[in-house]
Amino acid sequence: MSQEQTRFIYILYFIGAFIWPVLLAGVILAYLEKRREFDLMLESHLRKQIRIFWFHLVGGIVGAIVVFLSVVILVTFAASAPSTDFDAGVRAIHLSTLFSFVILIFFGLVLVAYVWIASFRGLSRLDDGAPIDKDR
Repeated sequence: MSQEQTRFIYILYFIGAFIWPVLLAGVILAYLEKRREFDLMLESHLRKQIRIFWFHLVGGIVGAIVVFLSVVILVTFAASAPSTDFDAGVRAIHLSTLFSFVILIFFGLVLVAYVWIASFRGLSRLDDGAPIDKDR
């Protein structure tokens, strides 16, 4: 495997931060190349790329669960409020939807930022011909 192929996977990750199937294609390539790689420097980059993907996936799942639970809890709270005012219930549901949307945007931005920063750092180290440090 060459540095160009590893660089290509990093570029896929930059795009994949927004388009998830591209990120999936990047991790598949990283797994395929990792099995064939004997250069320790490039193998460290491939391990990092695989870790980036799994962090992104687990973070996305946790974010989806948090958003789902916030919607369920807030809508249940709004629906069980002892109020005869229909408009107050509607406002509460709208507020819970807005709150959930803010949480969703926050998780999405954090995941995109992580993928971009980790990929940029990895690409910089690759251009320097250096492996990914174990403590990073």
